[in-house]
Amino acid sequence: MPRLPGPESLPRARIARDPGVQVPDLAAPAREAQETGAALRETGARIGEGQLRIRTRRDAVARARDFGSYSELGTTELRRIATEGDISAPETIRAYGDFIVKEQQRILKDHTGSPESRLMLSERLETQRTLLSSQAAAMGFEAQRALVADSLGQSMNSLSFQVRENPATMLSAFSTLEDEIDNLAPALTPNEKRDQLQAGRGLLVEAAIDSFLANGAIDEAEDILLETPGIGQILGEDPQRRAFSQISQAREAVRKAKQAGLNKITELRA
Repeated sequence: MPRLPGPESLPRARIARDPGVQVPDLAAPAREAQETGAALRETGARIGEGQLRIRTRRDAVARARDFGSYSELGTTELRRIATEGDISAPETIRAYGDFIVKEQQRILKDHTGSPESRLMLSERLETQRTLLSSQAAAMGFEAQRALVADSLGQSMNSLSFQVRENPATMLSAFSTLEDEIDNLAPALTPNEKRDQLQAGRGLLVEAAIDSFLANGAIDEAEDILLETPGIGQILGEDPQRRAFSQISQAREAVRKAKQAGLNKITELRA
């Protein structure tokens, strides 16, 4: 029995296309919308980056302005109390510390930058406050040292004059010097107290020796070096050596003067 032809064997109809007719791209609108969205996102990102740069720059300028203002205020006030006030007084240093803390708080409160910028400024101001406080403390300490040195210097001048006028007062001058240094002990370290006492005693010993030598009492000057208890520690090795040398020179000068006198007598008798 003959087979009937199947559908696949039938000829297919072909649709003629007009070259002048274009088939619309149904995906184009979606693609264009996607491209437009990407462009908008890119533009938005650029705008955001630009705004961030502007804000960052403004924050940096605001921080620089506020930090400079704080540094100038702190330095100016420190200079003022050093020249017009008594920076050696502890209450002056405390008042200065209160001043720079209040200014630090005020500047932080008035900062026009972002919260992040305020935090960064806070760290810089705290570092600067610590530096200014340290400078004030150091200046106050040096001022105290200068006052102590001036007081001791005046006492030493007075005691040295006293001993030069009367070398017999040397040991009592030692006691006066010790009392003066004890009164100033709170402002001195143990090493400074020891050094000041030793230096002061040395000056008094030298004053007594100079006085005796100026009056021709060479033996009495030598007795100070030989009989004063602890003279080696009081004077120290080099000053003690110079004192003995000074006494030897004085003896030699007396010997030469005597010899010159004898020679003159001999000439007159001849």
